Amino acid sequence: MAIESGRFPFADAITDDNLLGIFWKKMTPMQQIALKVFYGLPLGHSVADRNTGHTELDCWAILQGSCEHDELGYITSVTPLPYEPHEYKQVWGTIGRRAGKTSQLMAFIVVYEALLGGHEAYIAPNQTCVVYLVAHRLDLARANMPFIRNIIDSSPVLSREVKNQTADGIYLKNGITIVPSPPSLKAQRGMAVPVVAMDEVAFWYSDAESANPDFEVERAVSYSQMQFPNAKRIGISSP
Repeated sequence: MAIESGRFPFADAITDDNLLGIFWKKMTPMQQIALKVFYGLPLGHSVADRNTGHTELDCWAILQGSCEHDELGYITSVTPLPYEPHEYKQVWGTIGRRAGKTSQLMAFIVVYEALLGGHEAYIAPNQTCVVYLVAHRLDLARANMPFIRNIIDSSPVLSREVKNQTADGIYLKNGITIVPSPPSLKAQRGMAVPVVAMDEVAFWYSDAESANPDFEVERAVSYSQMQFPNAKRIGISSP
């Protein structure tokens, strides 16, 4: 199976075991629903979580906080919310520890976008194109890279699309490099950046007097994304 040029439909990628289907089946219902919502897939009344009986629409409402829970954190009731499928350019999430926000959600988006997002069609000749995986320290950003590679390696097709890998990044045959980075303004300038994944953003510097305040980093990245019609921005953090 060869990857055709252009943006590969997300719905097809997650159902094809040659692409992302194998890893998709390992994800929790809540993780799957969050990604379905982000990419504008329809949700219905079918049961998504067999352990709780929650439907897809229940999961959507729970993710938005439209629910009641007991003192142990178990959901006791869910208030339905309207849902209209719509693909988003940004996702921001406050997610507790060990919920798979980095190893599952963020990494999954990065792999899909880097290899199946069709962004290479908008890269100018000889232009450097990177997908940034940003954490508040470079060592932490690098520590997240194996999560990316785990998802790539789960796919018989996508695993063949890696050209090389070093401590500085995963180099793909389509010309895109997945790069770990600290939130440095210098690191983001001058690059074509179709996707930026920002980890633990609650712990970034926010003081305007600091060298790299969070809002300035995001602003710098936004200019590097302007040439991509399907540019994505992910910001997640534990509380």
